[in-house]
Amino acid sequence: MTPPQGLLRIRAMERRILFCTTCNAKFDVSSVGPGMRFLCKSCRTTIKVPDYFGAGDPAPKDLPADAAAVEVISCDLIEEAPVGEDELAGLSFTKMVGTGNDFVVVDAFQQDLEQPSRAARSLCDRRFGVGADGLLLVLPPEEGGDVRMRFFNPDGSEAEMCGNGLRCLAKFAHLHGQVKGRVMAVETMAGLRLAEILLEGARVARVRIGLGLPALAPAEIPMLLEGDRAVDVPVEADGRTFRGTAVSLGNPHFVVFQPGVDALDLAVLGPPIEKHPLFPKRTNVEFVEVVTPSLVKQRTWERGAGETLACGTGAGAVCVAGTLLGKTEPRITVRLRGGDLQVERSESGEVFLEGPAEELYTGLWCPS
Repeated sequence: MTPPQGLLRIRAMERRILFCTTCNAKFDVSSVGPGMRFLCKSCRTTIKVPDYFGAGDPAPKDLPADAAAVEVISCDLIEEAPVGEDELAGLSFTKMVGTGNDFVVVDAFQQDLEQPSRAARSLCDRRFGVGADGLLLVLPPEEGGDVRMRFFNPDGSEAEMCGNGLRCLAKFAHLHGQVKGRVMAVETMAGLRLAEILLEGARVARVRIGLGLPALAPAEIPMLLEGDRAVDVPVEADGRTFRGTAVSLGNPHFVVFQPGVDALDLAVLGPPIEKHPLFPKRTNVEFVEVVTPSLVKQRTWERGAGETLACGTGAGAVCVAGTLLGKTEPRITVRLRGGDLQVERSESGEVFLEGPAEELYTGLWCPS
């Protein structure tokens, strides 16, 4: 059988070598069984060892002359594999979206999900899974709230907060009976957050959430910088210097104001800022263009997810940074590629976010 385009394997010194289709990293998969999936540590692309990858298969004819001398990344360096299909068998889930940010939502009142970090890698995978910007667990409360949220990025890392995810969770809990009433207190890793269901007749039209007071001290974000605030500070990425403002609304953000955000290549600019040594826990990055003092355009590179169509806490961070720099009013519309969000910074400094949340479908994970 001929390997699919973009997949190249060679045999060298009795080894089987698999090339990542995204970054061309080379893995020795001699000891890895057919069908296994793992993450490329270089670019975090999900790689699946093909079923035809047998020791007796003939080598492709279009190999480079020095193919046997390629430097191989050891199998020991392969990122932990996502949860296998059998381990997720029978899992019920709901696909939800908030302003273009999509999530796999699991009702953990009714079912247990072991190893949620690994499960997130499988469920969020857009080729081999459901496909999503994150995994949301709806859990019984533990610390006096009405419901508890855990959020995992597609790379398996757990995030402290997610604004669009919180709105989706609130609507899910309201519709499915985990919470009675339209106002609820949600436990998150960033603390207790309030959510209010806004109705049009009997229909849930929008959800308003409180993101709390922003943290501005570098030590609280965290950012390795002296001083009590990191406002309009320079960070280098891809050979360019960007001036930005660091804000935390339960998770870290670096907000860069500049014109022409539609033309930026976030896949190039985002990763070096996200992983910059100044941010020991990495950071989300917002590139923002001010249209008017009450309207901005935002693009976001999310920590652990890449560019997403929206970011709720990022929109809140933009509002905070905009008021600090005198670029925006305290109540703004944030225009994202997935739609608009309404953000307000109150006189007390608290940040509120309002926007839609939609259930798309429910599903059952079935192994092939």
